[in-house]
Amino acid sequence: MKELLQQTELIIKKYGENLTALLQARGLDVTKDQWKIINYLSKNNGANQKQVAAGTQKDPAALTRMLDLMVEKNLLQRKTSKQDRRSFDIFLTVDGSRLASRFAPIENELIATMFYNVSDAKITASQKIAQQLIENLSSDKK
Repeated sequence: MKELLQQTELIIKKYGENLTALLQARGLDVTKDQWKIINYLSKNNGANQKQVAAGTQKDPAALTRMLDLMVEKNLLQRKTSKQDRRSFDIFLTVDGSRLASRFAPIENELIATMFYNVSDAKITASQKIAQQLIENLSSDKK
């Protein structure tokens, strides 16, 4: 079972390495973490920082610095929240939206490479196992 966890960690690491290589090969000046944030905001534009942190699985403190850099690069903008003036909603800029539109083909290429020669049945079985593991770790049975 430990081997499965190690393999899962290796998959995540290899996915990140391949994503970084593809982004660089396409001349896109973003890190995989920035890609994750832009990708999240392309589907949830105007989310607040807490939502972005949860949606990208990033530590809120680390996310603040990433967002600062992305604002400097004119990929994002922060606007005072209408619900809570103490917090900010985060939006993609025109440049950020343009960049987001270039991600789908890259992601599709990586997914096709990753799942090459893996049957739909194996993918479905893996998804069910992964979901069960998530449920087991999320339950109060601990």
